[in-house]
Amino acid sequence: MLDKIKLSTICTIADRAEDVSIVYDLTMFDRSALIINLIHVAHLMDFDKLLTFEDNSFMHDINGVLRYVTCTTYEFSNCFYPRCGK
Repeated sequence: MLDKIKLSTICTIADRAEDVSIVYDLTMFDRSALIINLIHVAHLMDFDKLLTFEDNSFMHDINGVLRYVTCTTYEFSNCFYPRCGK
């Protein structure tokens, strides 16, 4: 079970992903899907490390979470592994 601190961090990550998407005119994403996927892969990622990344590496991991988390196993597929992986 995730604690309140980790849930707060996930919301901070989602906020930053939205901000970066706007600044760089990137395709918008489903915030709810991002949050749900981040919850499911929280054990595989270092969220504090993710938040220190520059925008390019940050969005690499965000896009990977949105594209490569499988709905049945909640693991990454297609050889994707986040740069902030544990």
